[in-house]
Amino acid sequence: GVLTPAASSVSVADLVEGVRWAAQEPDQVLVVTPEGGRIVTDPDLLSRALGLLIDNAIKYGGIAEVRARRVDDGWVFEVRDRGAGFPS
Repeated sequence: GVLTPAASSVSVADLVEGVRWAAQEPDQVLVVTPEGGRIVTDPDLLSRALGLLIDNAIKYGGIAEVRARRVDDGWVFEVRDRGAGFPS
């Protein structure tokens, strides 16, 4: 069970759109990504991780919003929902 990452350069927008369409309810996923952005990553592993977060957001919040943005020399991916959250 050891995962060996296979990194390649992929389009951020294409990767996130692919995850959106693989979600349980793709119409409930809002995507905000910059045009032309590329990332060197294992697209399968990143897609799997984002997919789990998106499906969880849909399950508990009804709608998932996925944002990708460039920060310095890297990327930040955020998955948000509109659920009630945890009490403070």
